[in-house]
Amino acid sequence: MRGKEVFYPIGWDDNGLPTERRVQNYFGVRCDPSLPYDPEFEPPARAHGRQIPPSHQIPVSRRNFVTLCEQLTALDERSYEEAWRRLGLSVDWTTKYRTIDERSRAVAQRGFLRNLARGEAYLAEGPSLWDGTVRTAVGQGGLEDRAGRGA
Repeated sequence: MRGKEVFYPIGWDDNGLPTERRVQNYFGVRCDPSLPYDPEFEPPARAHGRQIPPSHQIPVSRRNFVTLCEQLTALDERSYEEAWRRLGLSVDWTTKYRTIDERSRAVAQRGFLRNLARGEAYLAEGPSLWDGTVRTAVGQGGLEDRAGRGA
């Protein structure tokens, strides 16, 4: 970096649909916000990494699902860090951050409230992309263009 001191933090973008899908597939569960929190919940041992079709996934409360997201991302982040340290990635390992942690969520929420107060956030009806299998909205980045015949 041409002899300059460059701030190079390391962060884990572990919040969003890819994390949700990984947790669903890894643990064999799906989030059902209508269910109450179960403090005794243990994910099924039979899943752990096997692809479980949505029809066979066990419904769990939002709070139980978020807990599983936090557990699996912590495990994944350790693996990534080990690999990148072995490769010699030149980052400041003392500045790690996660997009799924409390601090990042608070920053995002404050930003949203600021945008709302300034009139920059709004609610509008419009078309959206929908995954009928998982029953959730899909971001444009999760799509693949394919050529096909139309009518």
